Amino acid sequence: MMWQQSLSSKIFDVGQGKSIGFNAFWIPLSNSIMKRIWPEEVRATVFHVTDIDGYRKIKKMQGKKAGISSFFEMRGSYFEQGIQTHGGVVIELDANVLGAFNQDVMSAPDTSGRRWIQLDFMKGRFGEKDLSAYSKGLQDLVGGILKKYLPIVMKHTGKSPPKIMQKGKYYSYWMDLGIYAAQEPGKKTILGKIIKDYIDGVESIYKKNASNLKKLLTNYLNLRRTEESWDEIIVNNFKIKKVWVLAYSKTWGDPESRFAKDLSAAVGQGSGESKEKSELETFMDEVKKDGFEVEDTDNMDLEVHTRKVARKEAGDAAKKSNPADDLAKRQAEVLKAIGKK
Repeated sequence: MMWQQSLSSKIFDVGQGKSIGFNAFWIPLSNSIMKRIWPEEVRATVFHVTDIDGYRKIKKMQGKKAGISSFFEMRGSYFEQGIQTHGGVVIELDANVLGAFNQDVMSAPDTSGRRWIQLDFMKGRFGEKDLSAYSKGLQDLVGGILKKYLPIVMKHTGKSPPKIMQKGKYYSYWMDLGIYAAQEPGKKTILGKIIKDYIDGVESIYKKNASNLKKLLTNYLNLRRTEESWDEIIVNNFKIKKVWVLAYSKTWGDPESRFAKDLSAAVGQGSGESKEKSELETFMDEVKKDGFEVEDTDNMDLEVHTRKVARKEAGDAAKKSNPADDLAKRQAEVLKAIGKK
């Protein structure tokens, strides 16, 4: 899986802390944590752009806890060229939403399938959301872990830990902690304890801000429209609804050659048979055999389809999130009926 790396290196990768402080720290969006905070799933139709190998991986991941990155809206050109894949395949999914964002938040999975994002991306496209409760919580959490573990892991380096750890340099000490812990003789044990304390601590921050956190992670469900090249929806426990294939993606061979052969066939100057067409049809046959609906489409039509699905479900989500509006509407209808009598 793209961007996948071990958790022991991911959580200590906070070099941006010099400029953005505690917003540089990575926070998990995992199924187990979210279930403990709000047990009821928030489901939506999302789309995932991939290629042949990616389709096969997604098929095996159905119903699993591991998260993937998906979208509601994306510019059509990316359907063919892909994002970190060859593209050419877009999978429509019914999924459980762990977090919905109006921009690419550069989420990254660890080797267990848990996805992580930097806190900074939670603030919104224009930095409009107040994250002070989370950054302050991370400051206290990281400070406590540093005081507990940094002296232990530095014993084997011949160096002494700083007598006073400045909060403005926590990000630097944190990266050092990761380096020294990896060098410590019992590194698996010490790293495991550090990681557990960090994840448990982040979950505690989530619980203290549960109502606000849910808004941060799900409010975009009421809009599902971005001005960026694509939005990012982190999901898990999904099932495939339909598979779309983009005929002129490089996944199926040279697009210009494919177009020329198809054009030739359309004007009656050739059979239109090509190696690329055969590869495309072979894949579509595989998808059908797997039991899923599959359709050959183009960028424009698929972009229209994804937006149509997003708009409809956004409207439904907005209605559900504003029960007071529905109540007012029903009351008005009752009053109107009484007036007629």
